[in-house]
Amino acid sequence: MWGARVAVPPGIAVFPRAKTRAPRRWSERQWNLVYVSEQPRGGHFAAFERPGPSTADLPAFRRALADPD
Repeated sequence: MWGARVAVPPGIAVFPRAKTRAPRRWSERQWNLVYVSEQPRGGHFAAFERPGPSTADLPAFRRALADPD
């Protein structure tokens, strides 16, 4: 059903030059966010443009999943 809250706990990375960005308030209402990372640079293909910060987010997201509080 469109508009239903998604219970799977995702993490998101926000890049300033991304083509689309949902407001964080909307994202938190729609998903059970456990991790949010705001990056200083990058765009739509951020994982290709800046693989270091994208890769560094993975362990941080994993820790957030293990300890959501």
